Amino acid sequence: MRSVSKIQRGRFERISLELTPLVDIVFLLLIFLVVTTTFVAEERVIDVKLPQAFTGTVNSQQENKKIDVVVDRDGNIFVDGQLTGVQDLAGVVQIKALTSDIKTSRILADESAPYGLVIKVMDILRATGITDVELSVESGGK
Repeated sequence: MRSVSKIQRGRFERISLELTPLVDIVFLLLIFLVVTTTFVAEERVIDVKLPQAFTGTVNSQQENKKIDVVVDRDGNIFVDGQLTGVQDLAGVVQIKALTSDIKTSRILADESAPYGLVIKVMDILRATGITDVELSVESGGK
């Protein structure tokens, strides 16, 4: 607590500045900044144009209990938003599956991604114990 003396027309008045509310406000702003930064980091978007399929349906299962594997048009592989290589895919998926007890995966492959790479990713997922592998498409194809 800091105090400043002020003399006004012959009266001596003591002014004090309370720091406790100021510290509380700064702490709340810091928490808000950290939480906001965390959410922004998780909303990174990978540019993938999914192939269209007339028979594509919306899956009503829980979206958060799947491992998302994205294959973009350049052949890059992302597991839950993190860039990984084909060699590391099995290890990354095994760690995620064991720590979260997940047996379902969703492949979001760009329509111009190499077909062989998508099949290889699917094979690696099944080899690591992922029993249910989904291929995502845009519904309403030609």
